[in-house]
Amino acid sequence: MRIAGMNITFRYYPFSTFLDCMETCEIQEIELWAGEPHLYVYRELDKSLKKLKQELRSREMKIICYTPEQCVYPYNIATSNADWRKNSIQYFIDNLYAASELNADKLLITSGIGDFSVPLEESWKYASDSIYQISRVAEKEGITLALEPLTRFESNLIIDLQRDKENDPRSSISSCKRYGRYSSYAISWRNTRRLLLTAK
Repeated sequence: MRIAGMNITFRYYPFSTFLDCMETCEIQEIELWAGEPHLYVYRELDKSLKKLKQELRSREMKIICYTPEQCVYPYNIATSNADWRKNSIQYFIDNLYAASELNADKLLITSGIGDFSVPLEESWKYASDSIYQISRVAEKEGITLALEPLTRFESNLIIDLQRDKENDPRSSISSCKRYGRYSSYAISWRNTRRLLLTAK
């Protein structure tokens, strides 16, 4: 069994404290939560990446998944506001580049949340198009996107696999399999804007 620690539970401690704990527990793989104060792509990124790489290298640790903060920060790839959606897409693309710098081969995303004032079909269109744009960059960087379903209290879009098995019109998922310990799914795009979910 492979176990990875995640630093989100240490967000009120220095990142080094999290790594010390992982070292004590003999855990060599981590899921990096990219959020303040540990790592934020729009604050001293070069300096933060350099320090983080040094700390990981000195402990011989590896990032197996890079997870940008996306539930608290003001980014939403499913919003009907075009400017907000554009900024949200760019946020994930900037995080892809950071993940690549850290040699992470997976980045976790969610579907975002659709505006309650518009039909869900419209929100799904925004979310799927956003994921498509992000995935094109991910493919060039050699990074697999892991799509995490949220609970129905967190999103009104992708919350489980059963909805898609029942051919919900909001979904264009053609095939799905469980992916890893996160109950997430790997995303692969092939010359289409349909969402193809395949397990690696």
